[in-house]
Amino acid sequence: AAIAIPSFIGVTENANNTVVLANARTLVSSINAFNTLADTTTGVTKITTLTTGADLKGALGTWWPGSLTTADADKAIKLITMTGSAASIKETTGGSGSES
Repeated sequence: AAIAIPSFIGVTENANNTVVLANARTLVSSINAFNTLADTTTGVTKITTLTTGADLKGALGTWWPGSLTTADADKAIKLITMTGSAASIKETTGGSGSES
């Protein structure tokens, strides 16, 4: 039992990290789609900075992923980088490259 508990904790941490990364990828897709359409939509400001999940939810409006909470977005935002109006996943030491 003493060996199983640390192993289970590691599996749980890996699963949580995978969820955060998946949420970040979902947000990257939403941000990039929103910003692409913002080019041709009058009065819409592109997203160029990320602060909080709540702020991002307000900016994305209907482009917000319906199943994502703002608390989950707060965690995912830490994995996203903005270059101008292009969102991508930050480079990690684990070797998972960037995604746009």
